[in-house]
Amino acid sequence: MNDIVELEALPAVSMRDKVNAIEAEMRRMPQLDMPVKHHFANKGTPHGTYARELFIPKGTVLTGKIHKFEQINIMSKGDISVLTEDGRLLEAPTDGIAKCRLSEAKAPQGAKA
Repeated sequence: MNDIVELEALPAVSMRDKVNAIEAEMRRMPQLDMPVKHHFANKGTPHGTYARELFIPKGTVLTGKIHKFEQINIMSKGDISVLTEDGRLLEAPTDGIAKCRLSEAKAPQGAKA
């Protein structure tokens, strides 16, 4: 039997389907506890600000939650590969806006951590 498959013969797969497949495999692997630090400003007011901080160890593969609203991301240290439609390698310091209704897979490189 020939295991070689022509790429053109494979059905087109959406990015969300790719991330879902990655998540299914990840659930079979040992899980890592990554505590989240929560930061609040103007707590209790109608226009309070919330941010969270997460340390992701080198060698970790994770996926992000699909958000209803855009999110601000600030990476202060290290570098990380992000699986998106165009694929990206982000290096600190950097920031950006995570679009709503987007799912991504991430893998820290740790070269600068």
